[in-house]
Amino acid sequence: MDERRARSEDLSIFRIIVKKYHEFEKKELSEYSFTPNEISTMIYLRENSDIDTAKQISDKFAVTQSLICRSVDSLIKKGYLTAETDRDDRRINHLTLHIEDEELSRKLDNLNSKYLDILFKGISDAERDQFRMTLGRILDNIR
Repeated sequence: MDERRARSEDLSIFRIIVKKYHEFEKKELSEYSFTPNEISTMIYLRENSDIDTAKQISDKFAVTQSLICRSVDSLIKKGYLTAETDRDDRRINHLTLHIEDEELSRKLDNLNSKYLDILFKGISDAERDQFRMTLGRILDNIR
């Protein structure tokens, strides 16, 4: 395989992994009417208590703040989030997740690990460690 085609396939693999993840999360949460960004926002807030603003989430996901804000607005309307204005900077809203549905809570807690179990099936711990190290170096190259 020539280098040009190999590079194209490398990028396609990343796109497929993300696309399949979104399909997986929609299937796992099919009884709810969440968008992939709403799901990611909720999971991220659950797993990262030190991050609680749309800007911080958009920086982490490398997506526009307006996209995250649309998800935040929708989740507020659905009753899953509240936003409190920062007392020192009125432009900042601190987000708090509220999920009373125990089944939804359990599914959100397990979604990422369940997908990663599928993704890394048959891959040794050493191969997984190498993969993470390689991804870290790739990210360093594009930052």
